[in-house]
Amino acid sequence: LQPLIATRAGSPPNEAQMRRALDSVIPAVRTCAGDFHGELDVTVSFAPDGTTRARIGRLPTREARYCVQGAIHERVRVPAFTGRATQIRHVYRL
Repeated sequence: LQPLIATRAGSPPNEAQMRRALDSVIPAVRTCAGDFHGELDVTVSFAPDGTTRARIGRLPTREARYCVQGAIHERVRVPAFTGRATQIRHVYRL
């Protein structure tokens, strides 16, 4: 299941669309984080083909960071758009 965010054909996602796409994986992020509670900072780049690349802030373990990164990379998508990649900093409150 890959959530899609509606946008005008060819236009880059706006901030609200990127945040909705990132919030769609909150259950997976919580599972990855385990017993960690607090704010988890992520910086995500949305590529023109709709895929993502994520850098994850500190979590208790490297495995948890990789898990969150994988969840974002595998599940967060937006429709393809023209232009350059766009980046956003997002905070998960766990």
